[in-house]
Amino acid sequence: SVDSQGAQKVQHFAVIPARAGSKSFPKKNRYFFHYTADFLEETNLFDQILVSSDDNMILSWAENRGYFAHQREPSLAEDKSRIKDAVVNLIENTPRVQPNDYLWLTYTTSIHKDVEDFRFVRKLIDETSPPAFCTFIEVATHPYIAWFKDETSGTMQQYIPNDAVNRQEFPPA
Repeated sequence: SVDSQGAQKVQHFAVIPARAGSKSFPKKNRYFFHYTADFLEETNLFDQILVSSDDNMILSWAENRGYFAHQREPSLAEDKSRIKDAVVNLIENTPRVQPNDYLWLTYTTSIHKDVEDFRFVRKLIDETSPPAFCTFIEVATHPYIAWFKDETSGTMQQYIPNDAVNRQEFPPA
Protein backbone atom coordinates (compact mmCIF):
# COMPACT_ATOMS: atom_id res chain seq x y z
CA SER A 1 0.00 0.00 0.00
CA VAL A 2 0.97 3.67 -0.27
CA ASP A 3 1.04 6.31 2.49
CA SER A 4 -0.36 9.87 2.24
CA GLN A 5 2.87 11.15 0.60
CA GLY A 6 2.77 8.43 -2.07
CA ALA A 7 5.61 6.38 -0.58
CA GLN A 8 5.44 2.61 -0.30
CA LYS A 9 4.06 1.78 3.16
CA VAL A 10 5.81 -1.02 5.00
CA GLN A 11 3.36 -3.73 5.97
CA HIS A 12 3.49 -6.40 8.65
CA PHE A 13 2.28 -9.89 7.80
CA ALA A 14 1.83 -12.67 10.33
CA VAL A 15 2.69 -16.02 8.76
CA ILE A 16 1.23 -19.23 10.14
CA PRO A 17 2.95 -22.32 8.69
CA ALA A 18 0.67 -25.26 9.45
CA ARG A 19 1.38 -28.43 7.52
CA ALA A 20 -0.86 -31.46 7.95
CA GLY A 21 1.77 -34.08 8.67
CA SER A 22 3.18 -34.74 12.09
CA LYS A 23 4.47 -38.05 13.29
CA SER A 24 4.82 -37.33 17.00
CA PHE A 25 1.53 -35.48 17.46
CA PRO A 26 -0.82 -36.13 14.51
CA LYS A 27 -2.83 -33.10 13.34
CA LYS A 28 -1.15 -30.91 15.98
CA ASN A 29 -1.57 -27.77 13.88
CA ARG A 30 -5.34 -28.31 13.86
CA TYR A 31 -5.34 -28.34 17.65
CA PHE A 32 -3.38 -25.10 17.96
CA PHE A 33 -4.45 -23.14 14.87
CA HIS A 34 -7.33 -21.22 16.47
CA TYR A 35 -5.27 -20.38 19.55
CA THR A 36 -2.58 -18.82 17.35
CA ALA A 37 -5.12 -17.10 15.08
CA ASP A 38 -7.01 -15.60 18.04
CA PHE A 39 -3.74 -14.41 19.56
CA LEU A 40 -2.58 -12.72 16.32
CA GLU A 41 -5.94 -10.99 15.90
CA GLU A 42 -5.81 -9.81 19.51
CA THR A 43 -2.49 -8.03 18.95
CA ASN A 44 -3.89 -5.74 16.21
CA LEU A 45 -0.36 -5.50 14.80
CA PHE A 46 -0.75 -7.06 11.38
CA ASP A 47 -1.99 -5.82 8.03
CA GLN A 48 -2.79 -9.39 6.99
CA ILE A 49 -2.41 -12.93 8.28
CA LEU A 50 -1.01 -15.45 5.80
CA VAL A 51 -1.43 -19.19 6.21
CA SER A 52 0.66 -21.80 4.40
CA SER A 53 -0.71 -25.31 4.69
CA ASP A 54 -1.36 -28.56 2.89
CA ASP A 55 -4.27 -29.25 5.28
CA ASN A 56 -7.58 -28.35 3.62
CA MET A 57 -9.34 -27.94 6.96
CA ILE A 58 -6.78 -25.38 8.15
CA LEU A 59 -6.99 -23.57 4.82
CA SER A 60 -10.77 -23.43 5.14
CA TRP A 61 -10.51 -22.04 8.67
CA ALA A 62 -8.03 -19.44 7.41
CA GLU A 63 -10.34 -18.36 4.58
CA ASN A 64 -13.29 -18.14 6.99
CA ARG A 65 -11.26 -15.73 9.11
CA GLY A 66 -10.40 -13.59 6.09
CA TYR A 67 -6.75 -14.65 5.94
CA PHE A 68 -4.72 -15.28 2.82
CA ALA A 69 -4.77 -19.09 2.57
CA HIS A 70 -1.97 -20.60 0.48
CA GLN A 71 -2.10 -24.26 -0.56
CA ARG A 72 1.38 -25.52 0.19
CA GLU A 73 2.94 -27.80 -2.38
CA PRO A 74 3.39 -31.42 -1.18
CA SER A 75 7.17 -31.22 -1.61
CA LEU A 76 7.21 -28.30 0.86
CA ALA A 77 5.16 -30.15 3.48
CA GLU A 78 7.33 -33.18 4.09
CA ASP A 79 9.08 -33.99 7.36
CA LYS A 80 12.43 -32.80 6.07
CA SER A 81 11.13 -29.78 4.13
CA ARG A 82 12.74 -26.49 5.12
CA ILE A 83 10.45 -23.80 6.49
CA LYS A 84 12.44 -21.21 4.53
CA ASP A 85 11.44 -22.88 1.24
CA ALA A 86 7.78 -22.94 2.28
CA VAL A 87 7.86 -19.24 3.23
CA VAL A 88 9.62 -18.25 0.00
CA ASN A 89 6.96 -20.14 -1.95
CA LEU A 90 4.25 -18.37 0.05
CA ILE A 91 5.79 -14.96 -0.71
CA GLU A 92 6.08 -15.79 -4.41
CA ASN A 93 2.35 -16.56 -4.44
CA THR A 94 1.23 -13.58 -2.36
CA PRO A 95 1.14 -10.45 -4.52
CA ARG A 96 0.61 -8.14 -1.53
CA VAL A 97 4.00 -8.89 0.03
CA GLN A 98 6.66 -6.41 -1.07
CA PRO A 99 10.45 -6.54 -0.51
CA ASN A 100 10.47 -4.10 2.44
CA ASP A 101 7.55 -5.69 4.29
CA TYR A 102 7.99 -7.62 7.51
CA LEU A 103 6.96 -11.25 7.88
CA TRP A 104 6.34 -12.53 11.40
CA LEU A 105 6.72 -16.30 11.44
CA THR A 106 4.43 -17.67 14.15
CA TYR A 107 4.29 -21.40 14.82
CA THR A 108 1.05 -22.83 16.12
CA THR A 109 2.93 -25.02 18.57
CA SER A 110 4.71 -22.07 20.23
CA ILE A 111 2.05 -21.61 22.86
CA HIS A 112 3.90 -19.13 25.07
CA LYS A 113 3.09 -15.97 23.15
CA ASP A 114 2.73 -12.65 24.96
CA VAL A 115 0.93 -9.69 23.40
CA GLU A 116 3.20 -7.21 25.16
CA ASP A 117 6.29 -8.94 23.75
CA PHE A 118 4.87 -8.65 20.24
CA ARG A 119 3.98 -4.97 20.78
CA PHE A 120 7.48 -4.29 22.11
CA VAL A 121 9.09 -5.87 19.02
CA ARG A 122 6.71 -4.00 16.69
CA LYS A 123 7.70 -0.72 18.36
CA LEU A 124 11.40 -1.55 17.90
CA ILE A 125 10.82 -2.37 14.24
CA ASP A 126 8.83 0.83 13.66
CA GLU A 127 11.53 2.93 15.32
CA THR A 128 14.65 1.31 13.85
CA SER A 129 13.58 -0.48 10.62
CA PRO A 130 16.01 -3.39 11.07
CA PRO A 131 16.51 -5.71 8.07
CA ALA A 132 15.51 -8.67 10.27
CA PHE A 133 14.52 -9.40 13.82
CA CYS A 134 14.58 -12.71 15.65
CA THR A 135 13.32 -13.39 19.16
CA PHE A 136 13.52 -16.38 21.45
CA ILE A 137 12.01 -17.45 24.71
CA GLU A 138 14.49 -18.19 27.46
CA VAL A 139 14.88 -21.93 27.79
CA ALA A 140 13.21 -23.61 30.75
CA THR A 141 15.38 -26.72 30.50
CA HIS A 142 19.15 -26.74 30.17
CA PRO A 143 20.33 -28.45 26.95
CA TYR A 144 22.63 -30.65 29.05
CA ILE A 145 19.57 -32.53 30.31
CA ALA A 146 17.68 -32.80 27.00
CA TRP A 147 17.40 -36.28 25.48
CA PHE A 148 15.99 -37.83 22.30
CA LYS A 149 15.30 -41.34 21.03
CA ASP A 150 17.74 -42.41 18.33
CA GLU A 151 15.46 -44.13 15.80
CA THR A 152 18.31 -46.22 14.35
CA SER A 153 19.50 -47.77 17.60
CA GLY A 154 16.27 -47.37 19.58
CA THR A 155 18.24 -45.93 22.50
CA MET A 156 17.96 -42.64 24.33
CA GLN A 157 20.73 -40.16 23.48
CA GLN A 158 21.73 -36.82 24.94
CA TYR A 159 21.54 -33.83 22.59
CA ILE A 160 24.77 -32.64 24.18
CA PRO A 161 26.73 -35.66 25.45
CA ASN A 162 27.88 -35.01 29.02
CA ASP A 163 28.35 -36.66 32.38
CA ALA A 164 27.22 -33.73 34.52
CA VAL A 165 25.09 -34.81 37.45
CA ASN A 166 24.40 -31.61 39.38
CA ARG A 167 22.90 -28.44 37.97
CA GLN A 168 25.94 -26.55 39.28
CA GLU A 169 28.13 -28.52 36.86
CA PHE A 170 26.29 -27.19 33.83
CA PRO A 171 27.97 -24.42 31.82
CA PRO A 172 25.93 -21.27 31.15
CA ALA A 173 23.19 -21.97 28.61
